[in-house]
Amino acid sequence: MAAVSCPNYLFCGNETPNESIEKMCVDCEIIFGRWSGGRGKADIKDNIECPICLQTKMGITQPKCEHYVCLDCFRRCQYGDQSYDIGNKPAFPYDKRIEKMYFDSLENPNLEIEEIEELKKTWESEYNLLKMYNKKYNEWEDKQFEHALNEENLMTCSVCRQ
Repeated sequence: MAAVSCPNYLFCGNETPNESIEKMCVDCEIIFGRWSGGRGKADIKDNIECPICLQTKMGITQPKCEHYVCLDCFRRCQYGDQSYDIGNKPAFPYDKRIEKMYFDSLENPNLEIEEIEELKKTWESEYNLLKMYNKKYNEWEDKQFEHALNEENLMTCSVCRQ
């Protein structure tokens, strides 16, 4: 199966299989796809004044309206601050074998929340560093969630809020 450049390649940098819907990559199909109210291929133009950063450069239309923003601001609006969690996520304190066993045991779909918490306590009693890891991980996850909520408004057009 041969891959071709997505029609929005200048923005997304992705290739897509020939059989894909409208020949768009998965990211662009989600953002620009007609099934989600989008227009399909994005319209990209040189020399637009971005209403977000106020710089004049190459721009792209928003998925659900005709307003243009620069490619950098569009990426930030659609994907959020991608650098936010880099280096902040706590590292698992034991080797990969124990890490796999630990997470596999917690991901049992038949367990209730109370059972998962009890299982964590059992693991923490056998592996002392897990208690601190779980505390740091929960704090990191709370910050990630708060950050996502703070950026939720960026997913709409800065001009018309569509």
